[in-house]
Amino acid sequence: MGDLANLEPENNAHILEETKNLLSLWVNSRERRGIQPSGIDLSNVKTLVNYLRFTGSISKKEEEMLRRYYD
Repeated sequence: MGDLANLEPENNAHILEETKNLLSLWVNSRERRGIQPSGIDLSNVKTLVNYLRFTGSISKKEEEMLRRYYD
């Protein structure tokens, strides 16, 4: 087991950045095709968006796109 310091956002910045990029790509691709997200647990997406918002790892444009679907 790793120590708790490894769970801090600054130690996992690359994972957070990759997650943000994948989520942004997914939302953008669905938006371009005119598809509303469905069949996913929105509470988990909201949790992720809130975490990205809290850590400042999401742009205003990305936040607005995600809000359109999940808020």
